[in-house]
Formats: sequence, C-alpha cells, structure tokens
Amino acid sequence: MEQKEEIDTLFKKIKHANADSIHIARVPKDIKAQFIDLANEQFMGDYGVTLTFIMKGMVNPDLNVLYAQLEELNSRVTYLEQNKPKDSESKVTKTLSGRVIKNG
Repeated sequence: MEQKEEIDTLFKKIKHANADSIHIARVPKDIKAQFIDLANEQFMGDYGVTLTFIMKGMVNPDLNVLYAQLEELNSRVTYLEQNKPKDSESKVTKTLSGRVIKNG
C-alpha cells in the first residue's frame, strides 16, 4: 500500500504542476545571461514573453531587419543630438559683398 500512496502523491504533484512551465538544461552561461538580461530590460523579467519574442524573430526574419533598422536610426539620432552645435557655436560668414550669413 505504501508504494501506491507514493504513486498517488506523485500523480497529484504532477497534476498540480504548472502545465505551461518549461525547463531547459545545458544552456551555455553566456546565452543564459543574455536571455535573462533581455527579459529584464525589455520584458520586465517575463521569460515567456521573451521566448515568444525570440521565436517570432526567428520565424519572421523581417522583424529582425526592422529591429536592426530601428537600432541604426536610434544610434544616428543619438549621434546627431550629442553633436548638435550650440547657439554660441554658430558660424558667421561674410560674403565679398559684405552680406552676413549665419550658419547653424
């Protein structure tokens, strides 16, 4: 009888386990760290949403292209904002006729 009780207890634990959970073994440490960082930074630590994001990116490579383009645009905007000339740095150019042209 004791063995049957252990089996019943085991089946109860299995039934109560979250059917939507996933456990992955043998993941390289650096990949795991990148996954956790991505989940924390972009998806508030939600691993399920992070995995969905990754899988949809693999299935739909157009999303990867779009994200790459967005990153490129973001870096360009950041560069332009950091290198924007200040009002005090505006150039004044005088033409031969004496006309003054302000640049910037």
